Amino acid sequence: MKQKRKFTGKEKALLTALALAMAAVIGVGAFIVINNVNTANEQAANTEHTTVEYTHPVTTEDNTTADNTENSDSKKTKSKTSSKSTASKASGTASKSTTLGSSKSTVSKSTASKSSSKSKSASSKSKSLTPGGSKIPVYTPTDNKSHSSKEVCIVNGKKCYVGDTITMTLNLKTPKVLVNYQGYTSFDTSKLKFISADSEADALTNCKDGIIYYNASVLRGIDFTSTGTVYYAKFKVREAGTTSISNTFQVLTDMDDNPVKESKCEIGIEIFD
Repeated sequence: MKQKRKFTGKEKALLTALALAMAAVIGVGAFIVINNVNTANEQAANTEHTTVEYTHPVTTEDNTTADNTENSDSKKTKSKTSSKSTASKASGTASKSTTLGSSKSTVSKSTASKSSSKSKSASSKSKSLTPGGSKIPVYTPTDNKSHSSKEVCIVNGKKCYVGDTITMTLNLKTPKVLVNYQGYTSFDTSKLKFISADSEADALTNCKDGIIYYNASVLRGIDFTSTGTVYYAKFKVREAGTTSISNTFQVLTDMDDNPVKESKCEIGIEIFD
């Protein structure tokens, strides 16, 4: 039988050195492969991120400058081919965002000019208003020259005739300019038929079941200090007899939002036939 040959000390050292060298080569090769894979992944991620950024360009000048600065920093880590294509995209996006910014500034200027003209118009209108509100006039209709019949109906002491259209005016005099008022007027539906109501004092009216409701609220003021007509209404006289129209004020408020007592006001209902 052959005896196994034993390695000498020099051979053992040489084999050990060779093994270490091979291990070093394998380790370096693995490191290079892993590093290349990571670099490729980073480049792909950067390319995808850049595409998302340019898909949604900003519209203001400040934000556009910031995005372009960030893109220039990121382009340093990319290949030459990628940087060229990215630069061309950035150039196109920058031109678009600049165009958008300039058009928006034009719109804002035109909007500002419109708002300025509106404010000037509003200012001129406010100057034309009488301080404390405009004075409310007294409405005085003319009486009928002929009558529908000889049958008489006395309305608030006024001789009216059945079949005629009569007019009632609600007049008011207050110690102060009002900012709002509210009330209602009652009448007998068997004697009078409501036709219509109108006002030169911004009153809103509504008639239901023999009651005319009215109210108004005007910030510039409603001036009844020299006596004015709150509203006037037309009725048709249905039948002969005697009847009356009565009124109640529920709210009277001055410009300081203080209530005005009805007892300090002069209230009058006039009938015209």
